[in-house]
Amino acid sequence: MKKSLVFLFFLLFPSFLFAQERVKRKEVGIVLRGITDFGLTFRIGNNKSLWRFSALYVSGGNVFIKSNAREAKGRNIGFAVQIGKEYRKILVNKLEFRYGADLSLGYNTSKLYGIAKKPTVDEYRSNTKTFNPAIYFLFGLNYVIKEKIVLGAIFSPYFGYQIGEMVETDVLSSTPAEVKSDISGFNFGVSSSSLLLSVVYRF
Repeated sequence: MKKSLVFLFFLLFPSFLFAQERVKRKEVGIVLRGITDFGLTFRIGNNKSLWRFSALYVSGGNVFIKSNAREAKGRNIGFAVQIGKEYRKILVNKLEFRYGADLSLGYNTSKLYGIAKKPTVDEYRSNTKTFNPAIYFLFGLNYVIKEKIVLGAIFSPYFGYQIGEMVETDVLSSTPAEVKSDISGFNFGVSSSSLLLSVVYRF
């Protein structure tokens, strides 16, 4: 009986120590994806794992297209929300390894006005709207500047599906007709938005 109690103690003792190492934590900060998307992030959990809640925004930008076939200009705007789970492990003092995944839902819209040069010169309008559900896989690092200020960088390859439609209208036609195109499809890999930078305050 005594041997059984001793065995049980040594079996549970490491787990007890591990549980004691967990410290409750909250983080709030600013995130930047690529060079255009920015937003806010909130994370809650402990020093081993946290739930992630992020809202990323695209600050409406100008679009210019110029080729032998057409010229166009316009604007686009969009946003995305993300929810996920992140795990952390201390590598060395002040440096943490991070990994996990985010589920994301994005919406984008763009409006273009341009001139088609071929086969004949014509003016047209183009409206595009897309919904973009995706999963991002997270691999990165945290650097603790001070106890409560943390710089983060995450590399996030993705897999997603775009649901979208493009509507083009011939402006000069006496009876303008809309031409609708389905632009839905799967997308995956890495892009300029695969690097996510953050500055957070932890408390």
